[in-house]
Amino acid sequence: MCAARPGAGACDAGAQRRVSPVTGRGCPRAATLCFWQTPERAPCPPRELETYLHAHIPLSRAMQVSVVQAAPDEVVLSAPLAPNINHRDTVFGGSASAVAILAAWSLLHTRLSAEGLASRLVIQRNTMSYEQPIVGRFTATAAAPDAEAWHQFVRMFRRKGKARITVVSVLHFAGAVAGRLEGEFVALGMDQPA
Repeated sequence: MCAARPGAGACDAGAQRRVSPVTGRGCPRAATLCFWQTPERAPCPPRELETYLHAHIPLSRAMQVSVVQAAPDEVVLSAPLAPNINHRDTVFGGSASAVAILAAWSLLHTRLSAEGLASRLVIQRNTMSYEQPIVGRFTATAAAPDAEAWHQFVRMFRRKGKARITVVSVLHFAGAVAGRLEGEFVALGMDQPA
């Protein structure tokens, strides 16, 4: 498969060439994300998703976001305090929100890719609650929406080329919940206007 790997400068010889649903470009720049995966198969390698995020969403690299887990039912991202610190020596609220959004976006992106659905995925609105200050490395965990909501989302996307779905992402620090994001995302077909 033509999935970008760290240090890869071109597609593997004989690999099937794919085009990124985000950029419309082919290999070598993190062109695909686990297109060979399906929800029933093994999870996407975390390093694949991390490489994809850093290549296509540069803020994730600047924030030093790492992927802990990337599976069709759950994505877990992690970020350190240092590049996300505020004037009170805690994680800046905007950074915490950005990591939570990235986790939810990554979950949807991974699931849509697994279904073979090329899309432009954007967040339309979100609410964020902060439960406690974060003073070190933290995680954001996005869990798959319930099966019925996912089925309706995919069915609408296939029918209309556009669909909305809500995803929850929970921030954890030191074993406790530190915040919660609820985001509404829109998937647009590649032929839909932005």
